[in-house]
Amino acid sequence: MKLYPKEKPSTEFFYVLFVLLVCVYLYHAGQSHLRSEATQAAMTPSLQRTQPAPKLPDGVGQMIGKYRMVFVGEQINAEQLTEFLATYDIRHVIDLANEAKAENILPNREERFIVEKTGASYWPFNIEGENDRLNQVVLATIDSLVDTGLPVFVHCSNGIHRVGVVKGRAYARDGRRWKEVVALLRWEKVVIDAKYDRYTNDVWEAVQALNQPPTFSQR
Repeated sequence: MKLYPKEKPSTEFFYVLFVLLVCVYLYHAGQSHLRSEATQAAMTPSLQRTQPAPKLPDGVGQMIGKYRMVFVGEQINAEQLTEFLATYDIRHVIDLANEAKAENILPNREERFIVEKTGASYWPFNIEGENDRLNQVVLATIDSLVDTGLPVFVHCSNGIHRVGVVKGRAYARDGRRWKEVVALLRWEKVVIDAKYDRYTNDVWEAVQALNQPPTFSQR
């Protein structure tokens, strides 16, 4: 039987083989890169995939730490309040604004209607007490509402003094020291003004009551 000599592969064959190998390599490299990107995206929060938090109304802020679901600030108008309550699913509104200037912005009756229409609870409180003291019974009720862990909105007319008391008492319960509480409330000028002593003294006493008494020099 005659044996025919094997033909040597042509140059074109090696060229085609090389191109195929390159294509296979690039395909697998591309798949590996895509898997790497997918893994990284799953492990690292992406700004493109995360919706930014809705903007808070002007004059309204958010507490920090375990009280981040507590929103605090000044009186806002009906349109702002309606949108804010729906956007953040507010469950309790604590109204500490009983001055005439606050009533001119949004009367209690109208605010109650807006709040209760959303299914939230409306709490108009007066924290003022007697003998230049604050009403501890009312404040204890407010403390319990703030501590529910539900979204709560606390406001007075300007969001500084009455709201500051509610915030300061909450931060004291959260274990924060006097200097830190003052800084968080931005009360550096408030604590040296005698006309606000009933507010600052109440927060001071709340810090002391939690076995974290600051020294006199800190006060």
